Amino acid sequence: MLKITTVCEDERAVTLIVDGRITGSCIEVLETLCSHHICVNNKHVLLDLKGVTFIDNQGVKMLKKLQRNRLAVIDSTLYIKSLLNRAEEELENIDKGCCTKEFRP
Repeated sequence: MLKITTVCEDERAVTLIVDGRITGSCIEVLETLCSHHICVNNKHVLLDLKGVTFIDNQGVKMLKKLQRNRLAVIDSTLYIKSLLNRAEEELENIDKGCCTKEFRP
């Protein structure tokens, strides 16, 4: 289950506190809400993830994709930070043409 609370909103940004697990159908809910604020309302989205206990691979990919737009993670646990940092490193390696895992057909 995922709980999303809007705690601050002005003409430029919205801050959302997210609690729970970012998995399954919750990913789509969070992505839709963030995309609405970014694309429709033309705002920056600030996510407080310190109440998030788990993010699956699809959730990490969604957050990294939105971070390339106008989304910033402003707080999270060390575990969540490490997941997002590892994903960022993998994306940088892909962008550089590096392969972090051996390919086996």
